[in-house]
Amino acid sequence: MPLRRACPRCGTPRPPAAKFCPECAHPTDSPADRAVASPDTYTPYHLVERILDSRAVLEGERKPSWA
Repeated sequence: MPLRRACPRCGTPRPPAAKFCPECAHPTDSPADRAVASPDTYTPYHLVERILDSRAVLEGERKPSWA
């Protein structure tokens, strides 16, 4: 069950599915309400390993393919 969040404007608890605060009609989809998740929380470990392993291949001297 999702936690009830408080309205940032008036502090009234609001239902998780609400699009507006029931007290002051402040929109719930405002940038202040959105929490930005770190890539560590949603990137699978096996992909992290592949990215870190391939980084060494990408670093270094760049040469054109025709040279």
